[in-house]
Amino acid sequence: MDPAQQQMEQYQQQQAMVDASHLRLLSIFHYVWGGLAVLGGIFMIGYIFLMESLMTAASSSGSGTAPAELDTMMDIIGVIYAGFGVLYLILAICNFFCGKFLSSRKHRTFIMIVSGINCLGIPLGTTLGVFTFIVLLRPSVTAEFNRGQPY
Repeated sequence: MDPAQQQMEQYQQQQAMVDASHLRLLSIFHYVWGGLAVLGGIFMIGYIFLMESLMTAASSSGSGTAPAELDTMMDIIGVIYAGFGVLYLILAICNFFCGKFLSSRKHRTFIMIVSGINCLGIPLGTTLGVFTFIVLLRPSVTAEFNRGQPY
């Protein structure tokens, strides 16, 4: 066997080990980020109930009724917080799927889309998204994903 060819095979084996290690770490970090998103979603939805109970307690102990503007404002804030809470939970589910797909080397495009969305979560989501792009754009990792599925 030619020494150059032997060296190239050795490099490819080392690169495969590094890629497997990086993909395993990214899978774990996507699970962690998904868990943090679940906590964020629960906080957002729980905050609505907390504020509603505080407003009810304040209006019952004070003058008797809350102004109509305050009720309208609380309804608007409740809708906004509920919307963000649901978005957090959807993002958590997508990140859990990304962790699973990274382990099974499937659905590279889905992982990249979710990683792009994760980049909006400054600073941890951005770090996770950028490192996911760096790893998934390597030719050796792309070839690994292409063995499983063409997309």
